[in-house]
Amino acid sequence: MPLSIELKPREKIFINGAVLANGEGRTHFFLLNDAAILRERDVMTEAGADTPCKRVYFSIQSMYMDPDNQADYLSLFVQFTQAVRQAATSAEALLDAMESQVAAGKLYQALKTARKLIDYEEELLNHVR
Repeated sequence: MPLSIELKPREKIFINGAVLANGEGRTHFFLLNDAAILRERDVMTEAGADTPCKRVYFSIQSMYMDPDNQADYLSLFVQFTQAVRQAATSAEALLDAMESQVAAGKLYQALKTARKLIDYEEELLNHVR
Protein backbone atom coordinates (compact mmCIF):
# COMPACT_ATOMS: atom_id res chain seq x y z
CA MET A 1 0.00 0.00 0.00
CA PRO A 2 1.48 3.39 -0.96
CA LEU A 3 2.49 5.88 1.71
CA SER A 4 0.55 9.13 1.41
CA ILE A 5 2.54 12.23 2.33
CA GLU A 6 1.28 15.78 2.55
CA LEU A 7 3.74 18.64 2.89
CA LYS A 8 2.96 22.09 4.20
CA PRO A 9 4.26 25.12 2.32
CA ARG A 10 8.09 25.31 2.49
CA GLU A 11 8.28 22.04 4.48
CA LYS A 12 11.26 19.77 3.82
CA ILE A 13 11.38 16.00 3.73
CA PHE A 14 14.38 13.68 3.57
CA ILE A 15 14.02 10.62 1.34
CA ASN A 16 16.96 8.20 1.07
CA GLY A 17 19.39 11.00 1.88
CA ALA A 18 17.92 13.45 -0.63
CA VAL A 19 16.33 16.65 0.69
CA LEU A 20 13.12 17.73 -1.01
CA ALA A 21 11.76 21.21 -0.29
CA ASN A 22 8.14 22.09 -0.95
CA GLY A 23 7.18 25.32 -2.67
CA GLU A 24 4.58 27.86 -1.62
CA GLY A 25 1.52 25.61 -1.60
CA ARG A 26 0.56 22.34 0.01
CA THR A 27 1.75 19.22 -1.81
CA HIS A 28 0.36 15.73 -1.65
CA PHE A 29 2.14 12.72 -3.10
CA PHE A 30 2.36 8.97 -2.75
CA LEU A 31 5.50 6.94 -2.18
CA LEU A 32 5.12 3.62 -3.96
CA ASN A 33 8.15 1.74 -2.64
CA ASP A 34 10.22 1.40 0.55
CA ALA A 35 12.47 4.33 1.36
CA ALA A 36 14.08 5.98 4.38
CA ILE A 37 11.87 9.01 5.04
CA LEU A 38 12.06 11.69 7.71
CA ARG A 39 10.19 14.94 7.91
CA GLU A 40 12.22 18.02 8.71
CA ARG A 41 10.65 18.25 12.19
CA ASP A 42 11.90 14.71 13.00
CA VAL A 43 15.50 15.32 11.93
CA MET A 44 17.98 15.91 14.72
CA THR A 45 21.26 17.65 14.01
CA GLU A 46 24.48 16.50 15.62
CA ALA A 47 24.56 19.76 17.60
CA GLY A 48 21.01 19.12 18.75
CA ALA A 49 22.00 15.73 20.18
CA ASP A 50 23.02 17.37 23.45
CA THR A 51 21.75 14.79 25.95
CA PRO A 52 22.46 11.06 26.30
CA CYS A 53 19.04 10.02 24.98
CA LYS A 54 19.19 12.47 22.09
CA ARG A 55 22.55 10.93 21.13
CA VAL A 56 20.83 7.53 21.03
CA TYR A 57 18.18 9.00 18.68
CA PHE A 58 20.86 10.63 16.51
CA SER A 59 22.77 7.35 16.16
CA ILE A 60 19.61 5.54 15.02
CA GLN A 61 18.73 8.38 12.65
CA SER A 62 22.23 8.16 11.17
CA MET A 63 21.89 4.40 10.62
CA TYR A 64 18.48 4.97 9.01
CA MET A 65 19.54 7.76 6.68
CA ASP A 66 23.08 6.56 5.85
CA PRO A 67 22.98 2.76 5.47
CA ASP A 68 26.43 2.69 3.83
CA ASN A 69 27.99 3.66 7.18
CA GLN A 70 25.55 1.75 9.38
CA ALA A 71 28.26 -0.27 11.15
CA ASP A 72 29.95 2.91 12.41
CA TYR A 73 26.66 4.29 13.72
CA LEU A 74 25.74 0.94 15.25
CA SER A 75 28.91 1.11 17.30
CA LEU A 76 27.89 4.56 18.57
CA PHE A 77 24.37 3.31 19.27
CA VAL A 78 25.72 0.51 21.46
CA GLN A 79 28.00 2.93 23.28
CA PHE A 80 25.21 5.48 23.87
CA THR A 81 22.61 2.93 24.98
CA GLN A 82 25.07 1.43 27.47
CA ALA A 83 25.68 4.87 28.95
CA VAL A 84 21.94 5.53 29.29
CA ARG A 85 21.35 2.07 30.75
CA GLN A 86 23.97 2.75 33.45
CA ALA A 87 22.62 6.22 34.26
CA ALA A 88 18.89 5.40 34.18
CA THR A 89 18.08 1.77 34.88
CA SER A 90 14.40 2.75 34.86
CA ALA A 91 14.67 3.23 31.07
CA GLU A 92 15.58 -0.42 30.53
CA ALA A 93 12.29 -1.42 28.82
CA LEU A 94 12.64 1.34 26.22
CA LEU A 95 16.31 0.51 25.65
CA ASP A 96 15.53 -3.20 25.27
CA ALA A 97 12.80 -2.39 22.75
CA MET A 98 15.12 -0.15 20.73
CA GLU A 99 17.91 -2.70 20.73
CA SER A 100 15.51 -5.37 19.45
CA GLN A 101 14.16 -3.04 16.77
CA VAL A 102 17.66 -2.08 15.61
CA ALA A 103 18.75 -5.74 15.56
CA ALA A 104 15.69 -6.57 13.42
CA GLY A 105 16.44 -3.70 11.01
CA LYS A 106 13.31 -1.79 12.05
CA LEU A 107 15.09 1.53 12.31
CA TYR A 108 12.06 3.78 11.81
CA GLN A 109 10.28 1.98 14.65
CA ALA A 110 13.45 2.36 16.75
CA LEU A 111 13.35 6.12 16.07
CA LYS A 112 9.80 6.26 17.40
CA THR A 113 10.89 4.41 20.53
CA ALA A 114 13.87 6.74 20.89
CA ARG A 115 11.45 9.69 20.87
CA LYS A 116 9.71 8.09 23.85
CA LEU A 117 13.11 7.72 25.51
CA ILE A 118 13.81 11.44 24.99
CA ASP A 119 10.42 12.29 26.51
CA TYR A 120 11.24 10.06 29.47
CA GLU A 121 14.62 11.73 29.87
CA GLU A 122 12.91 15.13 29.95
CA GLU A 123 10.50 13.87 32.64
CA LEU A 124 13.44 12.68 34.75
CA LEU A 125 15.32 15.95 34.33
CA ASN A 126 12.24 18.03 35.16
CA HIS A 127 11.65 15.94 38.27
CA VAL A 128 15.22 16.59 39.44
CA ARG A 129 14.84 20.34 38.93
